Amino acid sequence: MPASARQLWARQCVARLGGAGGMRTLVIYAHPSEDSLNAEILSRLSACIAADDLRVRKICVEGFDPLITLDRYQVFNDFAANRAGVEDHVADVEWAEALIFVYPTWWYGLPAILKGWLERVLIPGVAMKIDAAGKPAGPLLSNIRLFGAIATYGAPWWWTRFVGDPGRRTLMRGVRWLSLPASCRTFWIAHYDIHRRSQKSIGSALDRMEAKLRRILETPGTETRL
Repeated sequence: MPASARQLWARQCVARLGGAGGMRTLVIYAHPSEDSLNAEILSRLSACIAADDLRVRKICVEGFDPLITLDRYQVFNDFAANRAGVEDHVADVEWAEALIFVYPTWWYGLPAILKGWLERVLIPGVAMKIDAAGKPAGPLLSNIRLFGAIATYGAPWWWTRFVGDPGRRTLMRGVRWLSLPASCRTFWIAHYDIHRRSQKSIGSALDRMEAKLRRILETPGTETRL
């Protein structure tokens, strides 16, 4: 199905079923290339969401600064100062009802720029409360009703499991339970062994992913995996 027809079909489904059309969705895209499998994933994901409800932050293209410098470290727990320089990203997170990550897995984990985005944006006073000792004391992102990620892997699934899949653990355990409400729905979609798979195999996987995303975005449910 051509991309334009696919987008129209997806938006008509949204309008009929009342799903993603009413859910403000923030996508964090962490791949430097606009000509990549991740870019195609982003395109297909975007086709499932009404344009007015979608914000995409291409953090590599934007040149996002992921570093926690000494100055930033010293005000990390200062709610009045710790969002300096990332105010627009914080505003996007606070606007969103769905937060979705699209990224490649490098050295088994999150790309450095995405790890840095988590460290600089999902900060105390934004993503979590802290107690007098500076320890996490409860989630703050009660606005997020759907949380998920779509990741690509050069390694096969069995090797990824052997290594421990640290990127997935960071997002789906660390971020999910530290910053999000218990009622938040979650999903995880993985594309393994991408360098050895045929174009036909990858195309079929993308079609299944797109169908899965429509169901996730349009209907309520629990954690979904592909």
